[in-house]
Amino acid sequence: MHYDVLYTNGRIYNTPYREFLDGFFALRGEKIAYTGVGQPGDDVTADLQIDLQGRRVIPGLIDIHTHVESSMLTPQAFAAEECRHGVTTLVCEPHEIANVAGVDGVFAMFEAGEDAPCDIYYGIPSSVPASAPELETTGGIIDVEELRAIADHPRVRCLGEVMNQKDVVDNPDGRSNRLIREFQKCRPELPVEGHVPRIGGERLARSMFNGIDSDHTEHTFGEFLERYRLGYLVQLQEKCIKKELLAHVVENNLYDNTCFVTDDVMPDELVNHGALDHVLRLAVKAGFPFEQAVYCCTKVPAVRMRFFDRGEIRPGYYADFAVLKDEELFEPAEVYLKGKKTYTDGESRRPAKYPFPEKYYDSVHCAPITDDLFTLSSDKDKVTCRVICVHPDRTQTSEDRVTFEVRDGEVAFGDGKPNLCCVIERYGKTGGHAFGFMDGSCHNQGAVACTYCHDHHNLFVCGENKKDMAVAAERVRQMHGGFAVALDGRIIAEAALPVGGIMSDVSAKELGDQINEVTKAMVSLGYRHEDPIMSFCTVPLTVSPALKISDKGLIDVMESRLVDLFVD
Repeated sequence: MHYDVLYTNGRIYNTPYREFLDGFFALRGEKIAYTGVGQPGDDVTADLQIDLQGRRVIPGLIDIHTHVESSMLTPQAFAAEECRHGVTTLVCEPHEIANVAGVDGVFAMFEAGEDAPCDIYYGIPSSVPASAPELETTGGIIDVEELRAIADHPRVRCLGEVMNQKDVVDNPDGRSNRLIREFQKCRPELPVEGHVPRIGGERLARSMFNGIDSDHTEHTFGEFLERYRLGYLVQLQEKCIKKELLAHVVENNLYDNTCFVTDDVMPDELVNHGALDHVLRLAVKAGFPFEQAVYCCTKVPAVRMRFFDRGEIRPGYYADFAVLKDEELFEPAEVYLKGKKTYTDGESRRPAKYPFPEKYYDSVHCAPITDDLFTLSSDKDKVTCRVICVHPDRTQTSEDRVTFEVRDGEVAFGDGKPNLCCVIERYGKTGGHAFGFMDGSCHNQGAVACTYCHDHHNLFVCGENKKDMAVAAERVRQMHGGFAVALDGRIIAEAALPVGGIMSDVSAKELGDQINEVTKAMVSLGYRHEDPIMSFCTVPLTVSPALKISDKGLIDVMESRLVDLFVD
């Protein structure tokens, strides 16, 4: 039998046995046509024969929970970096751009990802806004009508993470449950993805009854076990890689209920540490068997997303695979998508340029920002305020209460007191803004501002003084989005994100260098966190516990309601 390409002398990953077998495989067009153990017979011929020289070959990695916009890169730039790390299929949830531009933004992402060096599929954003319109202003809203407009697109693979669990559990006719029911009606064959922190018992069961049976959020060991017992697909991202949990998976053979994902990856982390391959390596170093880790990065996610044409090296499946360099954990020497090489070791791949529609490069619509905006008035001598307390080891916050002096009718902040923070509506809808205070492990001098703030992506600024707050926020406005760090009235680091105020179409390396400088500047101002940017950007995330802020005000996340800044 004659084939297009024949690969011989390899150690080929066999999914049913979850082990490497000495063997060969042959391609016909985009797909694998023949696999075998040992050497092919003399009757097996090919236009091209490649000797793998004993190297291991695994199916291409499949990351089913990630966000292109969280890398701050466009789909082409994101995929150009992902393929370097052995990833051949992505299922991305574009709720960030949907918050900026609604359905139009989702279709813009579909278009921007065509012909990328990875297959990019998408979940329909289910949480736009993340909480509710009365709690935050966004550039777009996804409800049942919008879902219908997206559901039949061939790139749709799931209903994206449903984040407002209070709405899911307590409001049968709320937006979250309406979207779940409509998606199940439109695409009954596809799964519903969840974001299910901090709930258990009957409430967790109710959420699952309503259609959510996966979770990628961080939990205690007991909370993870409860999800496994219920039959959840537990999606483990980097911060969930804990030895005790992985040992439990191994001891109880829970591989089919476990997969690895990335969720949010900063561009500098993507370049310096990797993507799904990084999570895989961390799991193996923590005691997870390598062969099982491959299974949880290929077959398990393929089954979850109803891919019946990838995830294994077997006849009839796409020739998506990675040839590994050596016996060390995981490092691709070559990566193939549908039989075409997308990466060779040492290659620096430039992303294809995809120009988004012009309106995406002019999406920050707020008035010029001056010091006067950051005047918080009171007619009292002292005020006690709620304060968002940032922690160095997680993105979840807590609530503190601090008493501030009032000088000449203005609440005095900084100088040893918590920083003032402010969210400025950027879509030209209300022109409003709201104040809060931040303390804990955040910076204690200068100011940081950005439009990349989950998930509403309004303009967020926090600082120790009004001048630096104005300098940083105004620079972000002038750049049409991005990050700026100010100290002593001048910008000391910045990164422009002109595409929707949340993405850049430069390479991952170029943007990663800029983000690294922003991170270093934040640390120099006193920010203490394992990931300062992610910590800062999730302070406005209205569905992550416990006290957060939007342009409408302070949010008690667990109660899903606005609360007063002043408490006396």
